[in-house]
Parts: sequence; structure tokens; C-alpha cells
Amino acid sequence: MTPTTALDIALGLALLAYIVSRQLRWIPVDTSKMWRMPLILGIAGLFQLAGHRTAVTTADVTILVLSAILAVASGVAMGTTARFRPITTIPARPSRDGTMPTVESRVGWVGVGLWFGLIGSRIALDLVGTHFGATFATSVGVILLIVAVNRAVRTLVFSARLDHHIAGGVRMGA
Repeated sequence: MTPTTALDIALGLALLAYIVSRQLRWIPVDTSKMWRMPLILGIAGLFQLAGHRTAVTTADVTILVLSAILAVASGVAMGTTARFRPITTIPARPSRDGTMPTVESRVGWVGVGLWFGLIGSRIALDLVGTHFGATFATSVGVILLIVAVNRAVRTLVFSARLDHHIAGGVRMGA
């Protein structure tokens, strides 16, 4: 194992631990903050891929399409399973627009299960892809982009549900 591989694994595990811990806690909702992770991961993934000098094969395209479908499906499921409730404690900071969030959310163990399902399916696709020579689709950059897609889709679904929830009686802002 090279130092770069060890660092990639360590960063992946740290990201996973961070996401899982946030799935299990009630967190004040600030949708503008929810876009940070997909943006950061997407940019990091693109930078990783910029240095990748391998031809894209049919196996790569197949793995990419399947990965994207799984990322979108799991993102929709995560956004759909999010639970909302009025905030029970005063948040430490206002939202970016200066208002205080009045709703908090969490996905819970269902979200954790969806994460592990996405990760497990991605590992299986990487194993199959490696067997068929799909070096582009199994690169760290693609993995970061897949997670970014998952987070972005989750945020879109979550935001739409939150707007509906707020219109149904729970207000945002103070």
C-alpha cells in the first residue's frame, strides 16, 4: 500500500464517519450549508480526474452509469427519509441569510443503512470494474464525484420536502 492509497483510505473513512454522525443527530436546517459538501467533493473529484491519463473504456462507462444511478437513487431515498421537527434548543448560529433556523432534521439509521448500501454497491462495482480494466471509473476522483452527486440529489429532495413542510405550518426564520 502506497502512502497516497493510505491517505485516500483515511480520508474516505473520516468522511464516512462525519456523514454517519450527522445522519444520526438532530441538526438545525440551513440548506445553504447543505450544498457545501457536494461542491467541495465535486471540485476535489474533478481535480483528481484532471491528472488521470487513462482512456475511458466501455467498462468505465458502464461502471459510471451504474454508479450514477445508484448515487441518484440513494440520494432520493436519503432526502425522502429525512425527518423534520421544530427546534427544541436554540441554535448557536443564524443561517447564512441571518435568520435563526426553526426546524431541525435527521435521517437516522435508515440513512446510515442507505450509505452503507451505496458504499457496498460501489465497492462491488469497483471490483467488477477492476476485473474488466475500468481504471478510470474506479479512480478516487470518480468516487468523490459519485458521493457529490448523492449529496446534491439528497439536498435537492430534502429542500423540496422542507419547503412543503414549512408551507404546512412550520416556519423558518425569526
